[in-house]
This record gives sequence, C-alpha cells and structure tokens, in this order.
Amino acid sequence: MASEYDDADDDDDDDDDDGSAGWEAATDRPTTSLFAPRLSFPTITEAIEHDAIFCPGFSLKALAHKLKLDFYGVIRLVNFIRAAVDDVSDAPLTKAGAMGIVEQFTKDKLLDDSLLKPFLSDDNFVQCADVFAFGQDCEWSDEDSTESRSDQQKEIGKLREQLAATQAQLSIARGLVEGRFGYDNGASTRDESASNLVEKNEASVIDRNASFFAVHEMKLRDGERTGAFAQAISETSAILFEGATVLDIGCGTGALSMLAAKAGAKKVIGVDISSDIILHAQRAVVENGLRDTVTILRRKKKCLGREDLELGENERIDVIISEWMGSCLLHGNKLATIIETRDRLGGIMFPSRTALFLNGWSDKTRENRDSGCGCAGANRLSWWSNVHGLNLSVFSPLKLNKVSIEVVDDKEIVTERALVLDLDLNSCTDSALDFECSFEMGMVENSTLDGFVAAFDVHFFEGGESRVLLSTSAAKPQTHWKQALFLLDPKEAPAEPLPAGTHVLGSFAMQRNIENPSDYDVAITWTAGTYHGAQAFRIDAESVASCT
Repeated sequence: MASEYDDADDDDDDDDDDGSAGWEAATDRPTTSLFAPRLSFPTITEAIEHDAIFCPGFSLKALAHKLKLDFYGVIRLVNFIRAAVDDVSDAPLTKAGAMGIVEQFTKDKLLDDSLLKPFLSDDNFVQCADVFAFGQDCEWSDEDSTESRSDQQKEIGKLREQLAATQAQLSIARGLVEGRFGYDNGASTRDESASNLVEKNEASVIDRNASFFAVHEMKLRDGERTGAFAQAISETSAILFEGATVLDIGCGTGALSMLAAKAGAKKVIGVDISSDIILHAQRAVVENGLRDTVTILRRKKKCLGREDLELGENERIDVIISEWMGSCLLHGNKLATIIETRDRLGGIMFPSRTALFLNGWSDKTRENRDSGCGCAGANRLSWWSNVHGLNLSVFSPLKLNKVSIEVVDDKEIVTERALVLDLDLNSCTDSALDFECSFEMGMVENSTLDGFVAAFDVHFFEGGESRVLLSTSAAKPQTHWKQALFLLDPKEAPAEPLPAGTHVLGSFAMQRNIENPSDYDVAITWTAGTYHGAQAFRIDAESVASCT
C-alpha cells in the first residue's frame, strides 16, 4: 500500500527523492487539519489521513500534481484553502463543500502574492510545500483540450477514492501497530515507512480492529458504568462543570467529553493514544454539534503537561475526568499517570474516590463432599482429576496462582465485606498504589471457605451533590469489570464448613510487578479458627483476557 507521499512515485521519482528529507524532518511536527482548523495532530501524516477521511477523496499532493503547482503554488493553495475554510460558517464541510473551495483556486490565484503570507503561523503544510509540489515550473497549458482535462479529472477522482480508502486502512493499521489500550511510553518510532507497517500487519488488521472497537462498544453498552458517569455528570453540572475547563484522559470514543460539554463545560479537551479512535471521536463531536466546545487530541505521552493540551497562558484545568479503573481496580496501572498529570495541572478529580473490598467465597458447585469418597467432588480444582476419564490433575495447580476475572454469584459470597483500600483521588500519591492492609470479616452462614473475591466501588464527587455510586460488587448489577476471584489451595483451605460468626482474619497486599508495572502481584494471608494459609497470585493480561 502507498501513503499520500508515495502516490505519484511513478510519475516523478525525482520530486519524491528531493522531498524525502523535508518529509522526514516534518514528520513529528504538530500539524493543523486543512478542513477542520480546530483539530491539531502530532504529525503531518496524521493530518493528511484525517483530511482524507473527513473530506473523502481529497489529496493535496494529487491536486498539486493535477494543477502542476510548484513550491510557491502549493503555498498559495494551502493558504487559500485555510482562508476559505475560516470564512465558512456552516461547518462541518462536506466533500462537495471542500471541493467547492478547492475549485475556486483558479489560475489568477497563482499571481496573488498575498497568498504567500501564511494564514497560520508555523503551518507545517506550508513548510512541507516542496513535498507536495509537482516541479519547478508551474504553467497552465491553454492547449489542453477540454476532453483531455475531463478524462484526467475522472482518473484523479478514481485515484482520490482509492487513496481515501487506503489512508483509512493506514490509520487503523498504525493505531494497531503502536498499541491500543492506554498510553504508550513514547518509544515507538516511524523509522519504518507506514506502508511497510501495513504490509507486515495486513493479515491481522481486520480481526484486531474488530476486537479493538468491541472493547469500546463493551464499555458503552455497560449500562451501570456509562449510566453512572452520565448521571453523576448531570447531577454535578451546576457546581462542577458549568463554565469549567475539563480534561478527559483516555477519552476513547469521546462520550464522557461530550457529556461534560452538554453539562455546561466551557471547554473540554479529550486526549487518547489511538489514532483511529481519535478520528472517529472527532467526527462524533462534530455530529453532535459540540466542536466549538470539545477538542479531541492524540497524545502519546503518559503524563500530560500544559504544552500537550495547547492551553492558553491564563487557562487552567478545572476538572479531570478519567475512567481509568481496571480489573481488581488497579490492574493496568493507569492511575499512576493520572495522579502525575493531576499534580502538574491541578483540577478536581472525577471520580473523586474509589474503594476496594474483599469477601470470603464458597464454591457452591461442590458435590458429594460428604459422600465418604474423601474428595471435594466436582469443584473447580478436583474437576481436573476426571476429564472424560483422564486424570489431568497436574494442571489444576496452574489455576491457583492466577486471579480469575469472572462474574461471581452473590449466593457464593459467605462473609461480610472488608475494606482493604480507600483512595481519595484528589490527594492520593503514587506510593498508595502499592499497599498492604489487614482485614477482618465474619462468616454470615455455615459454609466452606474456598477463596476470596475482590470488587470495588466508585464515588464521583465527595461534595455530597452526587448520590451516584458505581459498584462492581457481586451483590449489585454486573459490570464489564466483573469480580476478581482468588482460589485457595485445597491443601490449606478449611476441610470442613466454618460456622456462621467465625472470624476470618488476614492481610491483603497488592504490589506492581517489577518487570511489568501494569500487572499486579497479590499476597493473601488468612486465619479462620484453627485453619490458616498464605498464598501469592498474579493479575496479568492473561487473567483479564480470560474473562472476555
């Protein structure tokens, strides 16, 4: 596949060779879209991709080659388009509207020296004009026949359509290659051409792209999650959002950004790492009539500063929205970068408080426990001893050190709820994300104790104005987070049911994994009557993936 920079290689190889150095130098400079002047992209490539999708069929380079524009001709064209778009009030532009502007660029405009003055300061399209230029000469031949021009226009139209489709796929592929789920560390490079990246990953693009958007759809369809955010934003609109400047970190589809705008925010800045979801989110903002309030930016840095958000000298962030919660609350370690951004920029955190709880759990699938066979029956671990007549019990210990993310039946919760972590998101520090807490819980019924279940609650605003509580407890309606189940080793778990009222004492610790801080190592020690045990677990990508 070819990028826009490559679309005329067969026509004029020398032009591309001459412009390659300029293109490489300009790759990492911020660039404003030609047709959506409120949108700025980290690179000119992404601005080109956006314009090709936002105004299907448009290609600056193809147009420059059609009109045989030299370096100065391209500068005049760019400045003409920017000035014309700025005069249009009935945005967003359609393909017809955009091309109508382009068609107004007539031969006499090539003699208009006023168009050599940049409409935007530090315009990267102007600085890269030589990349798009056809050649040194810019002559419009009066001898070209009308029929010849018509045929050329038809061919250019076909090429534009093909280019738009190619660039849309390129945008998707680049996002897939650079990483999808959260902020990367900025280490990815563009030393390899985008077309090579597409070719190497072409076979998996469709499946992975479907999976990627399925994650966003899953979150939006989680009525408890999305409904809680929407209701909490609405309830706090007067005291928190009206007239505020809001930052939405990890904005994804932009839904929370748009809800904040509808709640009266003066300005909303949504930030995400993924290039392709950003393009769709930007269009969603326009479709909902909020582009004067909401700006969606792609930023690859984990921690954001004022320069990343293009804030004015006197602008400040009033509210930080982020749906950062992971499995067992902390998996993914996204909160660490949110805290650092909060400390840099200020602003009230929304949500404002989270709490992690632990319950005792009993495997109600046990059968024939008292049948005299001396085994636990068909529970999760002993099931492996008879799989269609095969003894596969050597695999059962593998389940003991991995946390299982799953929907837990409330009937299997057999103890009181114990608080193990309470985070005030407006003041907590990074050190709070590695912790150890003692717990005490009472058995609420005569039952076995086969494991522990962790779930979290989210409070949106501690000022009392929001009554909304988002809970992932097994006793509440289910969410996409489900619950985290820690299975006890049968060799240490109580061999007999514990009487109601028995106190279960212990400690619960979570520590970020040294090799991969997104994963968490968990240690649980416990005592119940004469029984006691200690066990280590890991919450990693495999644990989370197994629940989807």
